[in-house]
Amino acid sequence: MGFGLEFLFPVAKILLIMFTVVFVVDLLLMYKTKTPIKVDRVLPELLSITDKNEISLQITNNYPFAINVEIVDELPYQLQEREFEIEGEIEANKTSKVTYDIFPDERGEYNFGVVNVFTMSFIGLVKRRVKGSQAMKAKVYPSVNQMKKFE
Repeated sequence: MGFGLEFLFPVAKILLIMFTVVFVVDLLLMYKTKTPIKVDRVLPELLSITDKNEISLQITNNYPFAINVEIVDELPYQLQEREFEIEGEIEANKTSKVTYDIFPDERGEYNFGVVNVFTMSFIGLVKRRVKGSQAMKAKVYPSVNQMKKFE
């Protein structure tokens, strides 16, 4: 539009410079911390078929400001969960606990992958991916509660 309306060209230049400065500031905020967050997954020792099994994630924010997070846990293929995502906010230098439930429907060994956490500052132009808890295995057995119920 600056070619047709010449007075808009300097305005566009100023806006571009402002956007670039804000982008660089957001980039520095997100990447200046070497270990921005710490994630630990807590699994029960044994998982039960068709019962509610609670999985918890402990996320520690090491940034000096609050962050928005998107948590993508790599769930076992047996659960057939394709779009698992949790969103939230964690205060500065605080630990937050996130829990979710799974309902296994077959016996065997379930392999959980890594926990991917995507962090964004209050500006929201840059998103940083941090790999959290390492891959884990959990064994799924028939439910003792269900067996007692049908006994």
